[in-house]
Amino acid sequence: MRKKIVIINFIFIFIFLISIHATFNFLKKSEISRNINDRYNIHPQISGTHLAWNYISGGTIWSVDISSEGKYIVAGGNDDKVYLFGNSNSTPLWSYNTGDNVKTVAISSDGNYIVAGCSSPNCKIYLFNNSVATLKTPLWSYQTGSTVQEVAISSDGKYIAVAGGDNKIYLFNNSITTPKTAMWSFSTSDTPNSVSISADGKYIAAGGYDLYVYLFNNSISTPKLPMWSKHTGSWVYSVSISANGNYIAAGTLDSHVYLFQKSGSTPLWSYNTPTPEVQTIAISSDSNYIIAGTLLSTIYLFDKSTSLPKTMLWSYETPEMDNDVNSVAISSNGTYLIAGYKKDNLSFFEKSSSVPLWSYQTGGDVSKVAISSNGNYIVAGTYSPDNTIYFLSRVELLEDGNGDGDDGDGGGPIIPFGNMYILFILISVIFLVYTKKHLIIEQA
Repeated sequence: MRKKIVIINFIFIFIFLISIHATFNFLKKSEISRNINDRYNIHPQISGTHLAWNYISGGTIWSVDISSEGKYIVAGGNDDKVYLFGNSNSTPLWSYNTGDNVKTVAISSDGNYIVAGCSSPNCKIYLFNNSVATLKTPLWSYQTGSTVQEVAISSDGKYIAVAGGDNKIYLFNNSITTPKTAMWSFSTSDTPNSVSISADGKYIAAGGYDLYVYLFNNSISTPKLPMWSKHTGSWVYSVSISANGNYIAAGTLDSHVYLFQKSGSTPLWSYNTPTPEVQTIAISSDSNYIIAGTLLSTIYLFDKSTSLPKTMLWSYETPEMDNDVNSVAISSNGTYLIAGYKKDNLSFFEKSSSVPLWSYQTGGDVSKVAISSNGNYIVAGTYSPDNTIYFLSRVELLEDGNGDGDDGDGGGPIIPFGNMYILFILISVIFLVYTKKHLIIEQA
């Protein structure tokens, strides 16, 4: 009988300790939830989003990007480093010191290749793979004649497009050769400011301070000429091309949003925004939706329909005055949208409403945002003195970096199985009462 009592007590103590541990984790997550909730406009359980982690770098984070499934995050900034993270925690998988400020980064959809560009007269373009190494080295580098304004990479990482401060648009492949040479380059009369590439790498859109929007194919020819070019009459701040290359969106200094087809330089439509300077633009991979952000606090959402005169689906103006929209991104099917602002905050939307699902206060001006294909993961980088990479998730993350929710557009709750912890404790208490009664009966 004594041996049986010892065994039963041991089992009870074991279950009780597990319950205490589970309760501690539950309360800890609840406290995190409450702290995060203080920084959100609405309850995070409703939005299904939480801050998974953040990483403080040694300088302004100028650029961030995320792989299609959200498994890998790349960032670069004024501490001269290119960082690669997995999505499960804030410890970099690797970093590489370029010796120069990193102005722009991009990652292939499959997460296998990373490209980065720097900001100095002796700037280089770097290509990396995602393999983890203590002393990370690039697959290759190429020295341009000036600052690299923007880089873009095809889904499989085979093609890399570059807007260079040396007044050139470049296309590279990922093959390792020494010295590395471009497949082709095209000279413009002024700095190309933005570049975007289709998923298969066949089409490249660019625009810049020479007032033109360009569309190229990836074929090698000498001299390289665009498929078409369009003089907009104003600086082109941002371009974005759909995954299949059929549609190109552009935003300009004179407050215009343009939508083109690859078949010709005549815009399908243009829209003159009431607020000045369309600084940032993104088109959904399926080409159905376009989001644009302007100098003074306003976001605009459009569909690609050619109804004239063109009207927006909706607009959103932040409560703060002069809160420039520095960066926007959109999920593959256009369902989810993220915007980053000059005055330390992010806003997350569904396409069906101009009311943000949530807004999040960062510790510094937001320089760049990116979103995974399904909208489950968001990354943002901030200026000095915050110097932080923020990674937000709509699903809980496992240690292998995969969400335990599905990969669809629905997100899991911030505290999954929380009620299960409480149930576990109740079962333990019931087990204790039952055991004591059983022992009393046996002893009687």
